[in-house]
Amino acid sequence: MGFERARRPEHKAIRRAQILDATHELIAEQGVRGLTLATIGERVGLAASTVARQFHSRDDLFVTLTEREWGRFDELVRRGLGERPEDIAGAFVRALVGLPVLCELGAYMPAAQQFELADEVVRSYRRTTLAHVRGLAEAVHAADRRISVERGRGLVATAVVMAAGTWTSSNPGRARDPFHANSPDLDDEPFDFEVLLRSVLEAVVAGFRQRPPAESGATAG
Repeated sequence: MGFERARRPEHKAIRRAQILDATHELIAEQGVRGLTLATIGERVGLAASTVARQFHSRDDLFVTLTEREWGRFDELVRRGLGERPEDIAGAFVRALVGLPVLCELGAYMPAAQQFELADEVVRSYRRTTLAHVRGLAEAVHAADRRISVERGRGLVATAVVMAAGTWTSSNPGRARDPFHANSPDLDDEPFDFEVLLRSVLEAVVAGFRQRPPAESGATAG
């Protein structure tokens, strides 16, 4: 590398991108479990301390990568809605199936949020993901006016949460913890990730299309 200390802003940006790319590659190859700053640094020829100067912790790095993956998710869903606006559920399913690293990180994120993260990382992540959720909700509404923007937000949230929640059980070999590794009798037949995700999202979309949004202030009869 031609700028070992990466002092200039543009060099720091390049180095951060290299580290994020390496992290993406490693997660795609082996999952999140056991991945360290040293392992990531080794992939790009950097010491763990150099990686830590760009990202204060492994979790900061994972959250930043998740934020970047949300941008790819947004792009793929919009592309799917543009190509086949009638297949809203399919647009989300195809995007998530094509982004295994986002699904892997989504399964890990609840644990990451228990750790101390840099304030700027948390603010950036929340700001970015909220913007993507709002934008995708509007795109869903534009594709099918029967689905309100508010329900579009619910669909986005359902898709992401469902993907994160089923990813580990759909890919048991990638996220196996030591307890399960020593207790194979606890494993069940893995889910078909794509089939399960599609069935749930198609049901959600169908429900949103059939039921008009509740009137503001209405009470149950």
